[in-house]
Amino acid sequence: MKYFLLLLPAISACDDTMLIRHDCPLGQTRQCSWNPESTQLPSGLCKYGTQICSSKGWSECAGAVGPTEEVCDGYDNDCDMLIDESYPEEHQLCGFVEGANYGSGVCIPGVMTCDNSGTLYCSGHIGPSTEICDGIDNNCDGTVDEGIANSTAIVCYEGPEGTMAIGECRAGVKYCSEGIFDGPCDGQV
Repeated sequence: MKYFLLLLPAISACDDTMLIRHDCPLGQTRQCSWNPESTQLPSGLCKYGTQICSSKGWSECAGAVGPTEEVCDGYDNDCDMLIDESYPEEHQLCGFVEGANYGSGVCIPGVMTCDNSGTLYCSGHIGPSTEICDGIDNNCDGTVDEGIANSTAIVCYEGPEGTMAIGECRAGVKYCSEGIFDGPCDGQV
């Protein structure tokens, strides 16, 4: 048996090309924080963003939302798991009028509320109003239909049209009773 020695020149496919090591698999995505130094988990309006791996490494963090100054809007803007804590007046009763009894009549206290524009306002308050004959304590003083103009009575006349104050015909009065001016026309002739 004869053996031959074959010598072949070395062939390289990399000719001056450098191999680059990537920190991440190309196209892979991962969550990222609004602040790489932060260990705060997202809560309230805060949320993680996304990074994508490219040939240049991880991209900038896109879509992350970090804490902002708390505003009166019903959300946790500063991401501390407390809603509108800078506004302790929120949810407090409001709109009280001196002398009104909020335990009787139509009067209802309001509640301090934050709107979406960051404004705190008194919502739902119903205060006292002028007393009228309606069976309700409109001025919230504990008495129904008192002090109505004309001493809780109105002038009435139920005779034929054009006959009032002719001869013996005279007007009478109806009194406010149980919220209405009803009943007989007292004193009418």
